[in-house]
Amino acid sequence: MRYVPLVAVLVLGAALRLFLLSTDAPPLFADEFEQYVSVQHIVTHGVDIDGTLKPFLYSPLMRQPPIYGLTAYASTRVLGNTPLGWRFPAAAFGIIAIALLYLVVFELTRRRPVALLAALLFAIAPIEVHFSRVGWEPASVLPVLLGALWLLLRALREERPDVPFPRLAVAAVLVGLCPYTYGASWFYSLILVTSLFALNPWVFRSAANRRKLLAAAAIALAIAAPGMLVEFTDPHTVGRSMRISTFAGGVNGTSIGIFFNHYFSHFGWQYLAGTGAGGAEYMGGYSALYWWYPPLIIIGALYAHRCVRSRALHVWLWIWLLAYPLGAALTNDGQTTHAARTIAGSPILCIFAGIGAYALVSIGSGITSQFWRRCYGLGLAAVLLAFTAGSVWSFSRWYFDVYPIASAQAWESGARQAFAAVRAHEQGYDRVCLSGFNPLHVDTLQRYFLAGTPLTVIENTDDPACRRARTLVLSTRFWFPLGLTPLETIRGADGKHFATLLARNVVQGG
Repeated sequence: MRYVPLVAVLVLGAALRLFLLSTDAPPLFADEFEQYVSVQHIVTHGVDIDGTLKPFLYSPLMRQPPIYGLTAYASTRVLGNTPLGWRFPAAAFGIIAIALLYLVVFELTRRRPVALLAALLFAIAPIEVHFSRVGWEPASVLPVLLGALWLLLRALREERPDVPFPRLAVAAVLVGLCPYTYGASWFYSLILVTSLFALNPWVFRSAANRRKLLAAAAIALAIAAPGMLVEFTDPHTVGRSMRISTFAGGVNGTSIGIFFNHYFSHFGWQYLAGTGAGGAEYMGGYSALYWWYPPLIIIGALYAHRCVRSRALHVWLWIWLLAYPLGAALTNDGQTTHAARTIAGSPILCIFAGIGAYALVSIGSGITSQFWRRCYGLGLAAVLLAFTAGSVWSFSRWYFDVYPIASAQAWESGARQAFAAVRAHEQGYDRVCLSGFNPLHVDTLQRYFLAGTPLTVIENTDDPACRRARTLVLSTRFWFPLGLTPLETIRGADGKHFATLLARNVVQGG
């Protein structure tokens, strides 16, 4: 019976992550299935689409860490090449992360109610739900990072001065895998792991422990090294990292101002409880958390020293909190807040919120009257239940009804139907020319949707071949040259024009 509440939290979290996951709303996005294209090419040709085989997967923007792509591709072999097949691992990772957060908080506090409250708040947090429903790299971050932190916290229990090596070794494997989840994860794991050991110097006193730690560090480095080599030496990846670095132009008044603006915006009401992150693909338009989380976070931050089992771990939580916005503060590509780049830091908000909720519960123990103590407890439980139910209902109505339409253009809603129209007409034509598509997405789109087509695919309508007869033109523009016959107009989920399929049956000018 002790774990029934946790099971209930996991069921709630699973329901939010799996509900309607098989629908194409929002539609699979180029940033999602570009990894499918890459893995599929490796499976069928032995090399990535750029002709190489590296620890990271190729994408038009930069090389991407492979864990999500590999697990999701395996999922499509079982569930089919569908939205459910590709996104199911994200939901599974999200559910695992809820359980691991519970275990991490229990290790920090040794109080099950605190761990349960933190897990509940994490399970229903809008931004955590969103990243557990989208099939891209950030979805794989938290199971790996939280799993490593839980094992290290177990290994570093102060009542066990002889550190158990099996836990250290498994934790080292997970730390080594962090660079293969998402770009900023290695940075967060470095901060959190090194600070955890720095705050527990007792572990270094034993020669046996030092040998174990050295072996664990070697395991982590051996696993992480190939990925980090790509991260820091691959021109395609390094070039992207340098372009978006906040300090790419040097350390000056402007770059420092950008850094602090991005940093503190992640603690702001607008992001946490207002309209959320910029960019519709990051759930812009809805808050990252619920409006009642920030007060709990503040209470939890003030109360944590009474709840966390050691001063060192209390300081460690604050290091986690201070590090949380760094992934976005150190980058600048047009977005002040960036939910994906801070996902490794985001659990700390729910941890402090859980501690804050527990602090409110603990107030009841100071009420001398049993009657009023019981009334306080029942009232607080009723308020928490009402806030949870009301917020989850409100978010679900927005996320499943409003968001797919409001974000249709950002998710390129209509792409699947547009390329399906090309496939429906391909037998009567020799080539298809693509016009007006995002240049970073067009290659992925045609590789995914037009795989195996007999048509020659041309991504540039200025190509002279596009003026020949027996040519299809798929254009996202509202205008098109004379001599083309419209075959079909495709609209997105919002009803707005996405693309027009046209045909050229005579040579231009003929």
